[in-house]
Parts: sequence; C-alpha cells; structure tokens
Amino acid sequence: MGADNHPTVVPSNAEEQSANIPSVNGHALADLEGVEAAFDYLKKDYNDGDIGRDLEGERVLVTARARRFQHLDHLLDVHASEDTPVYVADVYATHDGRQRVELAEE
Repeated sequence: MGADNHPTVVPSNAEEQSANIPSVNGHALADLEGVEAAFDYLKKDYNDGDIGRDLEGERVLVTARARRFQHLDHLLDVHASEDTPVYVADVYATHDGRQRVELAEE
C-alpha cells in the first residue's frame, strides 16, 4: 500500500503549529481550502471516498468508508479550536454505508 493510502499528519510550519491549528498531509486545517487540500487523496478511486463542495460552494463534504476514515479526529479538533473559523456542520452515514462530514466556516 502506498503513502497516499495511509497519509500521515505532518505539521506544515512552526507558526501554524504554534497557533494550535491541526495539520493533515502538510496542510493546515485553518480554512476550507486547507481541508480540501489535506483530504484530496480521497479522490483516488482505491480510497472509495471523495471530497468536494456543496452546490452553493459554502461547505466542504468529506466522504469515506467509515472503517477507513482517517484523520476524523483532526476534523473534530478543528471544530473545537478557537484558532480557526472552520467547524463541523454535520456528520452522518450515507445510504451506501460511508461516513460524510460537512464542514463550514463562520
């Protein structure tokens, strides 16, 4: 299995780390663009996941198989953080058994 299949958390730089903003795959989860970049690996066919925007472009939708949803804890850390405007708007299971997390900005 390749590195894309098992991404790791990598702090992007000392300044972002000091602000207590979680990072995934070298991207700070400080805004919705950072979340999209960090979870871009889900678009690969073998991951059976996806990341994209809703129709209005206001929310990021992260979808993955529940048993393989890596870094969900970091999305929850972002939600709890006061250092970023990103928050978890909704979490639910899809009809095909995958998990979807919707993120938005204040």
